[in-house]
Amino acid sequence: MSELRQNFEKSFPIPAHWIEWSESKNRYDCHVGLADSKCAEYNKMFNVWCVQQAKVDEIEHQKSLQELAINQISQANQEWQRINAELQKRVDNCAALAKEWRTLAREMCPLDDKYVIGARLGCAQDIEEVLRGKHE
Repeated sequence: MSELRQNFEKSFPIPAHWIEWSESKNRYDCHVGLADSKCAEYNKMFNVWCVQQAKVDEIEHQKSLQELAINQISQANQEWQRINAELQKRVDNCAALAKEWRTLAREMCPLDDKYVIGARLGCAQDIEEVLRGKHE
């Protein structure tokens, strides 16, 4: 017995002992001619059940696809958050270095000094390293 038919018969028990499933006709069949209307009604119920169950199955399938998409989006979002945190760490390191250099420059070097010019080039290289993630 198919699962669909089994679930149908659990919800709607066969109303009479003379109504049986016919594998050859793929529908419920009646062995008593007078009860044919009861059998026809039961077949209509089964057909409606099949149509509704197909709709339920499609909705469940769509739901599982949506859940899969949500999971993929969530994973991508977590990855973006991780990348953003790493980039923010680099920016924060650059800001800390810049503050440190400003303090050192004010305390130690006159602006026209050749060492200040060299220090500025070194600063640029340090910033480049920080932005590339090579400086902690």
